[in-house]
Amino acid sequence: MKFLWFVFLFTFVLMNIGHSQGNDLWPEKVDALYTLDEHVYRVEKETKAKYQVHQVIIIFNKDGNQYANVHISEDNFRKCKEISATLWTLDGEKIKEFKTKDFDILKYSGGGVFYEENARQRVANLSHNHYPYKIEISWEMEHNSLFFWPHWLPQRDIPVLKSSYTLILKDAHFPFKSYPLSDSLTASEQKIGDGIRYYWELKNIPPKKTYSQIALPPDYGILFAPGRFTLGKYQTQWSDWKDVGNWYNMLTQGRYLLPEEAHSLVEELTAGLTSEKEKVAALYYFLQNYTRYVAIYLGIGGWQPHGAGEVFRKKYGDCKDLSTFMVALLKEAGIEAYPALTPTRDAISLIKEFPSNQFNHCITMVPLREDTLWLECTADYLAAGDLPPTVEGVNVLVVEPNNSKIVKTPVSKPEENCWKSVIRGSLVGGGRFEFQGDIIATGNVAWKLRNLIIEIPNDYRDRFFQLLLSEQAASSDVQYDTENLTENYDKPLVIHLNGEARKFAKVSSQRIFLNPVMFNAVDYDDIPDEEKREKPFYHNYAFINEDSLILKFPWNYRLEAAPDTVSIKTDFGEYLTRYSYQNEELVFYRRFQIKRAKITPEEFDEYRSFLNQVYKADKAMFVFKH
Repeated sequence: MKFLWFVFLFTFVLMNIGHSQGNDLWPEKVDALYTLDEHVYRVEKETKAKYQVHQVIIIFNKDGNQYANVHISEDNFRKCKEISATLWTLDGEKIKEFKTKDFDILKYSGGGVFYEENARQRVANLSHNHYPYKIEISWEMEHNSLFFWPHWLPQRDIPVLKSSYTLILKDAHFPFKSYPLSDSLTASEQKIGDGIRYYWELKNIPPKKTYSQIALPPDYGILFAPGRFTLGKYQTQWSDWKDVGNWYNMLTQGRYLLPEEAHSLVEELTAGLTSEKEKVAALYYFLQNYTRYVAIYLGIGGWQPHGAGEVFRKKYGDCKDLSTFMVALLKEAGIEAYPALTPTRDAISLIKEFPSNQFNHCITMVPLREDTLWLECTADYLAAGDLPPTVEGVNVLVVEPNNSKIVKTPVSKPEENCWKSVIRGSLVGGGRFEFQGDIIATGNVAWKLRNLIIEIPNDYRDRFFQLLLSEQAASSDVQYDTENLTENYDKPLVIHLNGEARKFAKVSSQRIFLNPVMFNAVDYDDIPDEEKREKPFYHNYAFINEDSLILKFPWNYRLEAAPDTVSIKTDFGEYLTRYSYQNEELVFYRRFQIKRAKITPEEFDEYRSFLNQVYKADKAMFVFKH
């Protein structure tokens, strides 16, 4: 309580001192900014700590009101003891006060591999309709496990003028680890009786930048982890990744057991199969059809998987549960397999030098003699051994008995993620194009299409196929049929199309203007706005798109003008077009390839130029004259 009153008085003074600067606090125009961001973590013993936060935010306009929405997470291991908030004018006049009782409690699921069943949030909207105004907010959390040691990550979507992190250890010798995210961060130290106080501070922190498809380590702050901790009835210490794996092995002890009826089922599913790879595929497809993803937790269920027998009976589970079930099925078939704790590429960038909880997902690794297979047990419509883009090329912790280690998952090649279309048809009156043809898709392209086609309601599927078409063909009536849509995921997905594009060509009295790019046209929005890049740019995956169009003219038209054929080759991508026109038939071919997902900052300018050239080529028109 004394802490809250102290920061309240300190902030009141600070707010009035800073008032004269107004919106000149930051050199660029911003919707909001933090003038103060203070964090204090007090470790009293292995099962008790306090976390105190105090922040002051200036909201300059309506767009800044999003930063007036407060969300404070808590669960059975972290309890919010007190919250207070005050709204001020920039002249120091109090507008409104909020107490703990004014914050609503909402239950929520963290959605990751490690989170607590009784997770909830204290929420409140502190926005005001007269600008500018200031928000001061303070809260105190009580932790009963150091597993939740908070990091210091001061960079946010808006500028932060000053941020600090104070660590107070009641026992100066209590073991902990820290990982500074920049070289300039050093702590001041002060002895306090038998304890010690560490203090870090940063000023004028710029807003963080968002980067496509991948999470990158923050530029500012410090990661923390306890040298030892207790969670539930499990006590452990993490000095290296083997320790992290041993801890997870403790949580899974006795949970790979299957009931008797499952034993005979595994035998039946693998009967007559001679190779281990065939057996893995058979059991993986069984899991996909038999179970569904559901997140329901009890006790420390956010970290401890349910037993394989329970998953078998209930037919559902989360990523850890389904991976445990998959490992149990494979072991029953005599095949070695292990869970792999995983950061998804879009959410976490794992730092190998800092053994700690850096995971939000779990997959399965199967080390076969001829190859290693990776299984994403929460993904339907995926072939055994394929991975979705979010877990391609990421460092994961393979949890083996006494030998857990960091391993990188494979990255799919562009020739594995292919789209190939061949469309034939005739141009009829008014620029209408009557067509039929096939799309053949493999790898991640097929998985994405399967998810979209299967999951969207039937009433919207026609609209979906219209949206597949490029702008000039979008006004279409399309009928479709498929092969290997809901089975045989190791085989290409085939989509048979026939229909009519009503405004495919523009027709005048003597001329026809026609753009032959029916699919996969690069849009202006696909070109990154930024001109320079400090961090790599990522695609979801490398791929190849090949599109062929054979278009018959019903009348005697000659080709009056045609765009140049294009051939662009770079280290990261290729683009090619070619055509022929004979006997009133246009044959057009387009190939667009991204060779690898990662575009380095040094390549970024060339990459933008490449996309601009592709965009221009994809918009080019053929002109035919009667």
